[in-house]
Amino acid sequence: MAPVSFRKDQLRNMRAMMLQEADRLAAATKADLGKPYQEFYMSEIVLTVSEIDSMMENLNSYVANEARARSLATMNDTLEIQQSPLGVVLIIGAWNYPVSLMMLPALGAIAAGNCIVFKPSEVASHTETVLTNAIEKYLDKRCFRVATGGVKETTALLKQKFDHIFFTGSTAVGKIVYQAAAKQMTPCILELGGKRQVFECPKKIVINIPESYIIDGEIYGVSFVIHSPCYLDNTVNMKIATKRIMSGKLLNAGQTCIAPDYLMCTPAVRDAFIREATEVLKTWFPEGPKDTDDYCRIINDVRFQLSFLQASKLKQLIESSGKIQIGGHFDAASKYVSPTILVDVKLSDPIMQEEIFGPVLPIIVVQNHEEAISIINQRDHPLTTYVFSTDNKVIEQFATKTSSGSFVVNETVFHFAGKFHLVYFSRLNFNLVFLNMSVESLPFGGVGMSGLGKYHGKASFDAFVNKRAVMKKTFNPLIETAG
Repeated sequence: MAPVSFRKDQLRNMRAMMLQEADRLAAATKADLGKPYQEFYMSEIVLTVSEIDSMMENLNSYVANEARARSLATMNDTLEIQQSPLGVVLIIGAWNYPVSLMMLPALGAIAAGNCIVFKPSEVASHTETVLTNAIEKYLDKRCFRVATGGVKETTALLKQKFDHIFFTGSTAVGKIVYQAAAKQMTPCILELGGKRQVFECPKKIVINIPESYIIDGEIYGVSFVIHSPCYLDNTVNMKIATKRIMSGKLLNAGQTCIAPDYLMCTPAVRDAFIREATEVLKTWFPEGPKDTDDYCRIINDVRFQLSFLQASKLKQLIESSGKIQIGGHFDAASKYVSPTILVDVKLSDPIMQEEIFGPVLPIIVVQNHEEAISIINQRDHPLTTYVFSTDNKVIEQFATKTSSGSFVVNETVFHFAGKFHLVYFSRLNFNLVFLNMSVESLPFGGVGMSGLGKYHGKASFDAFVNKRAVMKKTFNPLIETAG
C-alpha cells in the first residue's frame, strides 16, 4: 500500500505539471480543437488544479479507517472499514476535454494509492503527445505509465487484467469496454454521454472512415439519441437564463457531453429566448464567431464530415430539421460551425434522432412542463436534466418525475466544474488565483445509458478504493469465559 506521503508527492507533481506544462498543453488543444486559451485554462487547468488542492486538503481524513458501531457481542472488538487501494487501474481519456477528463479521475486514483496506466485519446493527437511527455516527466514511472495508439492498442490493453477501469467516451464504446472488463471481472466506471448507439452500415457509404469506428474488424457507423434536455419557462430572468443556456451550449463548440442538447418551452418563451440569444451572440462575438479566437472548432475533418448516420454532414442534418432561426453557417476548411438555433423542430426530425455534439440548439415547442416531462421520459435516462424556472412546484415535478445522472436548476454545465469566479493568468507569467472552481461536493456521473459510477471530490477517492471490512478481536479471558 503506497504511503500517504508518496501519494501527496505525486499529487504535488501533478499540480506542478498542470501549471508548468499549461502553455504547451494549451497550444496542443488549440491545434486539435481550436480551443480558446481562456476556455482551455478554465476547463482543463483551473478545474484540475482546484480538485488537486481539495484532494490534498482532505486526503488525511479520506484515508483514515472508519469506525463502525459495535453490538453487545463485539463490544470489546474493533470494527472498522479500511480504505484499501484497488491496485493497477486503467484510465481511458476522451478527446473533447483531453486533459481534465484524463487527470481528474487520475488524481482520485493516486490519492487512493493505486498505480495507473493512462490511455489518452488519439483523436486529439497533439494533446496526446504533449500529455504523454508531461506524465512521463512529472510522475513516478514505477507506478504511472502511458499507453498510446488507436483502437488496436486499446483493444490489446483491454485484454490485460486490471483492478479497475475508468472510461470516458461514447455509450457505444463504453459497452465494448464493459464487455471486455466483464471477462476479467474488472469493476468499471463508465462516464458516457448517453448519445451513441452502434449500427452496422455498408462500407460503400463510408468515406475516410476512422479507425475508431472499426470494431473487431467490422466497419460501423453511429446513430444517436439526444440527451441532456433543457426546459425553460416564463418565470425566469430571461436575459440571465439565455446567457447561461447559450454558454453551456457553446462551450467547446458544443462538444461537451453535458451541454444542453435541446430546449423545450412554450411559443411565447421561445420568441423571448431567441430575442435574447440574438443579443447575447452580438455581445460575445461583435465581429462574428468565425473571425474570433474565442470560439472553438470541430475536433477534426472526420468528425466534421462523418458525425452522423450514413456520413451525413452536419449541414445536411440541420437543413433537414425545422427552420434555421440563428446561424446555420459552415466552413469545412476551418472546421467551423456557427452557433445555430433551430425552430419548428419536431420530435421526429433527424436532429432529434441523432447526435448533436456541436453548437446547434433545436427548440421543441411544448404547451407546459408536463409535456416536457413526458418527452424526457420517452427517452433513455439523460446525463443531465436542466430546468430553468422559479416555480418550486414545477422544479419539484421535474425532480421527482424524471431520472438523470444529475439535475440542475437555473444553470448549465457548471455543476461539473463550478463557477469560474476569479482567474488571473498570463501565458508568459502564469499566476493563478483559484476561487470556488470545483464543485467537488457533488459526485458526477450518469445513470443507465448515460453512465455507470460517480467521481469528483471524495467520490473520486471512493471510486478507487476497496472498502475493506476489518474486525480485530481480543484474547480477553473474561469474554472467552462468558462465551
